Amino acid sequence: MILSWHVSYWDYLGWKDKFARKEFTERQRRYVATGNVKGLVTPQFMLNNAPVSEIADLPKLIDRASAKRADYDLNASASIHAGTIDAAITLKEVAATTALKPSTQILPLLVLNRATTQPAAGENRGAALVERFIVLQAATPIPAANAGAQPMKARFDAPKDIDPAELRVVVLLEDAQNQATLECISVPVSAK
Repeated sequence: MILSWHVSYWDYLGWKDKFARKEFTERQRRYVATGNVKGLVTPQFMLNNAPVSEIADLPKLIDRASAKRADYDLNASASIHAGTIDAAITLKEVAATTALKPSTQILPLLVLNRATTQPAAGENRGAALVERFIVLQAATPIPAANAGAQPMKARFDAPKDIDPAELRVVVLLEDAQNQATLECISVPVSAK
C-alpha cells in the first residue's frame, strides 16, 4: 500500500504553495514511478490514491488496507520545548516469523492538521482553500535495523506562528525500495 503526501502545486496551477517542498515533490515523482500513484497533485495524505479524511484514523486505515494484523509494534511520543519538537520512537517485532528487510526504514513526519491558503493566481485565485494533514517537515529516515531497546530520536524545528495543538508527529514504517507503508502511528505534540 502506498501512503503519499503533498506536492508542489505551483508547477500546475500558477501559484506557489507555501507548504510545498522540493524533497516532497521528488518523493511524489518516485511514487508515480512505482505505478501505484496516479498523478502528482496530492493536497493531503493519500492512501492508495484516496484522500485520508481524519489523521487520527491513519494507522487504522493502513492496517485495514494491508488486510493483516500488525507485524510490528510501533510507538511514539512527541513534545515541544524551546523551539524544538522531539519525538521518541520505539519499534518491536510482534511476530517471530517477521524479518525486516534491509530497505525498511522509520520515517518521522511533522504534520499540520489544517491550514487555509488563498491563491493569488490560477483557477482558484481569491478562493480560500482548506488543506488538511500537511507534511511540514520530514526527519532523516532511520534504518529499522537500528531499532533496539532504546527509543530512537527525531527532532523538528517548531514552526513559528502555528499553535502546537494543531501539530502531530506521524511515524511511518516503510519499505524504502518500493515506498510501501508497513505500519504507521500518529501522535499529538504535547508541551514539556
